[in-house]
Amino acid sequence: MTWVKIDDSFPDHPKIKGLKDDEFRLYMTALCYSSRYLTDGVIPLNIIRTFIESRSKSSRISALVDANLWEIVDENIVILSYSEYQFTKERIETERKLASERMAKSRGLRRTDTVTKSEVHPPHTHPIPIPIPNIDIHTNPSDSDFNLFWSIYPRREAKGAARTAFLKACKKVSVETIIEGAKRFAQDPNRQDEFTAHASTWLNQERWSDAPLPSRGGVVTRTETSVMRALDIAQKFIDEEERAKEIENDPF
Repeated sequence: MTWVKIDDSFPDHPKIKGLKDDEFRLYMTALCYSSRYLTDGVIPLNIIRTFIESRSKSSRISALVDANLWEIVDENIVILSYSEYQFTKERIETERKLASERMAKSRGLRRTDTVTKSEVHPPHTHPIPIPIPNIDIHTNPSDSDFNLFWSIYPRREAKGAARTAFLKACKKVSVETIIEGAKRFAQDPNRQDEFTAHASTWLNQERWSDAPLPSRGGVVTRTETSVMRALDIAQKFIDEEERAKEIENDPF
């Protein structure tokens, strides 16, 4: 945006003082137009006529010519002494170019300063921890994994409860760990069939890491028999509850 320069004594100038209100308005409008579009005081007559609302357009133009404020040259109005008081097109464009160069230089310095600060004072960063998977855990066992376990475990009762316990156990240790533990338990010379827990009990108690059974010397006490029978009955109730839950969750 450009500016028109008018001093505070302008309304009292002899050339201006004799103008009527609409003639003064026409002169000021022409000054603003020339400054805005950088015409250096030269405005086509057809443009000037658009500034005049009354029918006597020629008389308004003639009044400014007679006041020695304007001059008509080749279908144009020339504002006399325009370059003495107003900024010319050349000066305005030069100043705009210099201002643009200063702005570009300032922006370039800010960018350079930002890069320099970033290089001298790099932001402190913390290393992102990379989780190391526990390869000893098998959370998605297949049917063949369970079938292998079932074929090895020495007591094959309550298969549904055993399968549920097997899936839970595989979230804690690997399938291989469970299979190896079942092999050791099945081959343990001190294991007795009547004291062998259900597979689901063995799994829920995490007995795959148990030490070998102690030697019984071939003698089974009444107390041991009673305890094992009680555990067997309790396990049957547990297995029934597990089956009931499976049916409730998957009725079809």
